Amino acid sequence: MYFITKEADLLGKTIAFTNMSQFAEAITIATEDGGIIVLKMEYSGDGESTEINIYGEVYARQYILNDTRLRADLLKSGALTEEAINEYEFQREVVRQQWAEGQEERRRREYERMKAEFEPDLNK
Repeated sequence: MYFITKEADLLGKTIAFTNMSQFAEAITIATEDGGIIVLKMEYSGDGESTEINIYGEVYARQYILNDTRLRADLLKSGALTEEAINEYEFQREVVRQQWAEGQEERRRREYERMKAEFEPDLNK
């Protein structure tokens, strides 16, 4: 599985799967060689013009793997594998743990700063 981030990269590819549900947040297209592109059509306020925005790799991966129905459809079509899902979930857990450790360190530093600022000096 890899993510396509430019519409020109779809040229010459064979489409294996599409998801264009009217209730979906975005359009998902998967190619036979494992490429996936996620795009969103934005309509202007005047109703006459549209803009197509392609999701970057991080947001596209998050969108696909957090939508259980879409994820199941991609697994069924062969465009997504269980290994790719497991790797993503592992990476997401590592990032979450790193953030939690950093958050604890930031909270400790803030506590020490506030303690020094507001606690009366007992040695005086």
